[in-house]
Parts: sequence; structure tokens; C-alpha cells
Amino acid sequence: LVMLVIVPVVGDGWVIFSYERIEESLSLYYTQEELAPCQDLCVRMTQWNRSFPASTIIFIGIMIIIASFSSSVSFRRLYTTKRLVRVLTMQQKKDREDLLLSIFPKSVAKHMLEKQTSGTLLDSKRSLRNIDAQNYTAARMHQNVTILFT
Repeated sequence: LVMLVIVPVVGDGWVIFSYERIEESLSLYYTQEELAPCQDLCVRMTQWNRSFPASTIIFIGIMIIIASFSSSVSFRRLYTTKRLVRVLTMQQKKDREDLLLSIFPKSVAKHMLEKQTSGTLLDSKRSLRNIDAQNYTAARMHQNVTILFT
């Protein structure tokens, strides 16, 4: 970008695309009689031929900048989404733990949480018949417990 825009502007590098400069360079190769019928067209075509590579490179550079900005934005969104999912998952885990601790005695809740983190706790697809196969004791002795039947 620096070599295509800044250096030519400072050093009069874009003068080669001027109408007069091209007309002068064409007069070196052709006589005035040969250029007279199509002089304007020849100059315009030469301007186009000389400026096309530079403008193409500038266009490609702009497209690369736009594509990199777009991918940067998508990666930022992806990172933010992953982080949000992680935070929500941790919040749900804490809510589950709090719920278990509020329903069951502390020892039973801790045992259930340990089984849950190790991956051996019953999931919704398994039946309660397999509960003994997992070395899980459903009934325990607790002191000072009151049961209210309604």
C-alpha cells in the first residue's frame, strides 16, 4: 500500500498516467498522422493498461483487509459465545449442587455429586433396577430426622 499510494504521490509517480505524459510517449512510437484518427482512444487505452495492474493490486488488498476484519469479528463472537456457554454451564452446575444440598442431607448430596462428576450416576435413560449394580446405597441411617406425611 505504501509503495502504491504514498511513494508515487510524494514522488510524482502517478504522473505516468497523465494524459499529456501518455500522449508524449505515444508520439515517440507513432507519427502524428498515425495517431490523429484515434489519438484520444489510444491515450485512454494506454491509461487503462498502465493503471489496471495497480488498481487490481489495490482492490485485492482492500478485499484482503475486509476478509480479515470479517474473520476477526467472527472469531471474537465465537470466543464470546464459548465463554458465555462456559459461564452458564458453571452456573447451572452450581445451581444443581445447591438444589441437591437443599433436598438431601449433606453426606448423601456429596455422594451424589461425586458420582455425578465421575460419570457413574444414573442418567435419564437407565432404569432404577440397575441401582445396585453401581454400588449405590439408596437408604441410609440418619439421626434426628423427621418425616412429615401429608
